[in-house]
Amino acid sequence: MLHTARLSIGCLLVPILLLLCMPISGSSSDVQGNYVALGFGLESCQTFLQARSNGLDLPYRHWLTGYLTAVNKLTKDTVDIRGTTDIDGMLGLLEQYCIKHREHSFSRAVESLVTDLYPKRRTHMPQKHEWLRSPRRPLGLDDGPGQSLVRPREGLHQERSLAILSH
Repeated sequence: MLHTARLSIGCLLVPILLLLCMPISGSSSDVQGNYVALGFGLESCQTFLQARSNGLDLPYRHWLTGYLTAVNKLTKDTVDIRGTTDIDGMLGLLEQYCIKHREHSFSRAVESLVTDLYPKRRTHMPQKHEWLRSPRRPLGLDDGPGQSLVRPREGLHQERSLAILSH
């Protein structure tokens, strides 16, 4: 059980740490659209659907939230790509995509989700009173401007294989 918890937390932290520490100037792929996906992003949509149907989608949830955190950090005029969509709504959208595209990677499904969410994203930090009414109130609410709402944990690193993906 401890190993599963470490794996799950590692799947969340690894994408965040890797993406936030990389010197990127606005683009996260090469000219042909290729990029390196890590962890559960490499799994197929079919594997995600099987995990979801068996109630074993927690690592995918963690990978998704790590990816979305990086999108929030790296996308201009984006504070929260989710907008008002909660995690269950996002997983439902991913499930719909994966039913149609079972052979695609989970990371490709998440890319499609981000494209769908983009028009509804938050472009400014909500006022404190908006967060108080929100069921998704983040930790670190009192952080000042430019501060992270999430405090990283130390010592949890889990890496899976990687692959080069293209469209």
